[in-house]
Amino acid sequence: MIISTDKVFHRFTIAFNDFEEALGYLEEAKLHRRGSLAHQALLSMAVICYSRPFSPNEKRSDAKAQSSLSDNDLGAFSPSERRLHDLCRTVRNKAIAHSEFDHNPTEFNASGHIWSKHFCIYDAEIDLAEFESLIRGRIDACHAARAPYVTHRRRTGGGDGEWLATMANLLSR
Repeated sequence: MIISTDKVFHRFTIAFNDFEEALGYLEEAKLHRRGSLAHQALLSMAVICYSRPFSPNEKRSDAKAQSSLSDNDLGAFSPSERRLHDLCRTVRNKAIAHSEFDHNPTEFNASGHIWSKHFCIYDAEIDLAEFESLIRGRIDACHAARAPYVTHRRRTGGGDGEWLATMANLLSR
């Protein structure tokens, strides 16, 4: 995606920070025993931070940043990346940030016993090496998307309108 306005640039920068934060939580999780509360919390936070750029953020129409990125704003996913990306978004939306029944089932049986299974991040079976690779790829994509806009702004000090005209001229060649 070509960044064409400050609002889009700001969202890409916020996304970059979110991905960096996700990577930090994932790296910290590696220092803790799998199954420990700290490991689970850090892995859950990595999923939350990774998913944040793709969720609606800005509610006001005069916000200084675009509300979110679309799934493809940072380039296409490989099939395995797409599966993991979708899994992280689902886990964040349905099990971590919210508690949907499918991820937190309960039952009241005929004998009067109550059974429930609370969601655990390990239920998602997230491959940590693949997750790290996915995050690093999104960080690199943010760098690549922001670089031309930053270079132009540093060179010319121009705003959105000038950038749009420059990009239109380059793309028409």
